[in-house]
Amino acid sequence: MNSPNKLKIISWNLNHRTIEKPIPNEIAMFFEEYKPDIIALNEYVDGESRNEFKQELTELGYFHQLLSPKVGRQNQIFIASKNEITLGDIPAPDFTDPAKTNFLHVTMEETDLELVGFRAPFYKLASERNAYWKQVSEKIAGVSKRQILFLGDINYDPFKGASNSAPEIEFDLAGSFRIPNPEGEWSFISIDGKNKSRIDHAIVSDGVNVSNVKYLTVYNGITLAGSKSDSAITDHAVLSVDVEI
Repeated sequence: MNSPNKLKIISWNLNHRTIEKPIPNEIAMFFEEYKPDIIALNEYVDGESRNEFKQELTELGYFHQLLSPKVGRQNQIFIASKNEITLGDIPAPDFTDPAKTNFLHVTMEETDLELVGFRAPFYKLASERNAYWKQVSEKIAGVSKRQILFLGDINYDPFKGASNSAPEIEFDLAGSFRIPNPEGEWSFISIDGKNKSRIDHAIVSDGVNVSNVKYLTVYNGITLAGSKSDSAITDHAVLSVDVEI
């Protein structure tokens, strides 16, 4: 059982790209065994085939489920929670369609904690990346007084060039926010297993205390993340964060 003074929150990139891929039974099995309080899925594609999955989540106690808007064939953010959540007031960046659909702000009725699940789209041009992060960092800086965390696939490693042993670093695009250093070697692995990186992170305001930040690639015999030869669920590790409330 999770501590009554903490919430266990996970973020997970399912690698659906723009396809309504089947959701394997092992995902619900993992949720049942790991018992996160809040689940934030990114690179998730919604559709009629998800009805059974959503019902499974409901049966596991995730009665509150919210989804970012659908635009064209873009993937989305899906958040499921055991505690009551409502849509927040922070709008998604409008730089591109993928930016619009890969951002979801929720507030929690029983605490002051707020959460944004998001995924930074993969932009090939530096000018596009900079424009996207300019919008996102302005949103983050604008809520620095709140108890809020942004978590998901940020598509770059903020610890690159910093000390690997640093417990956390300052989020350099907005003051009063920090990025805790997760336990684990990698959060993304290429299909051939040759390339690994740490691109899934939480960006946390000064008003939020977090602990036990880590990547999960295997749990109780379930291969959560790996290369093609690993027969894993996806190519991204689960990012798990405990948050004091």
